[in-house]
Amino acid sequence: MNDIIIYDTDSSEISIEHLYTIGGYATYHISVRSGDFSGKSNFCCSIETINSYMKQIDEMYTKLSGGIFIADCESDAYIEFNFKGGRSIWVSGQIGGSHEAHIMRFEFMADQIILPGLKRTLSYK
Repeated sequence: MNDIIIYDTDSSEISIEHLYTIGGYATYHISVRSGDFSGKSNFCCSIETINSYMKQIDEMYTKLSGGIFIADCESDAYIEFNFKGGRSIWVSGQIGGSHEAHIMRFEFMADQIILPGLKRTLSYK
């Protein structure tokens, strides 16, 4: 797979790749590295929900505030992006559902440059 890296530092990385869209749902491959730990999982979201995410990302980038909670519609996996004062964004989540054999919970700080990459990779077209 050719993951699209949307944020990369010495201690953290997140990449998202759109895999396919079928029946009003888009599936993405998400890879996260936080410290010495890493995990990969697929996320599925409705097109309606993704369109809502796109608007939220635009608003976050314009106001440099707010947050977005991206949830997998097939499990309890999620990724959350929240501004924490200034231009810092707290990224947290769970890769892999709690019903799966492997699961990773993570959190790290990023900056606002993560938002354009997030929007670009969530585009299902």
